[in-house]
Amino acid sequence: MQRLTFEDESGNWGLLNYDIKKVPRELYGAMCKLKDYEESLLTPKEVLEAKEARTPVLPDYEGDGCDEDGNIIYDTWICPKCRTKYEVDYEKHKFCPECGQAIRWEG
Repeated sequence: MQRLTFEDESGNWGLLNYDIKKVPRELYGAMCKLKDYEESLLTPKEVLEAKEARTPVLPDYEGDGCDEDGNIIYDTWICPKCRTKYEVDYEKHKFCPECGQAIRWEG
C-alpha cells in the first residue's frame, strides 16, 4: 500500500497531492495519527496483535500434585498466548518473558 503522507528534507510533512493548509482543523489530529502509523511500518494485523498483547489476560494454571486434603496444588502458570510454562512461586511477571503478552494476576 502506498503512503498517504510525506515528509521533505526540511522535516515539513503533509498529505500527498493535497494542500495541508486546506485540511479542516478537526482532521489535523487524524492526519498526525496517520503519519505516525505510516512511519511505524506496521501492518494493520501487526497493530491489532500489539494491541491484544497489551491487554492483560489471566494465565492458565497447571498442577502436578495434591495437598493432604486432596486439593490440587497449582505450581505452574501458562501464558495463554504462547503456552510457555513458569513456576508460580518464583516467576510472577507482568508480561510473558517469551512473547510479551500482558498478564493479569487478579480476577
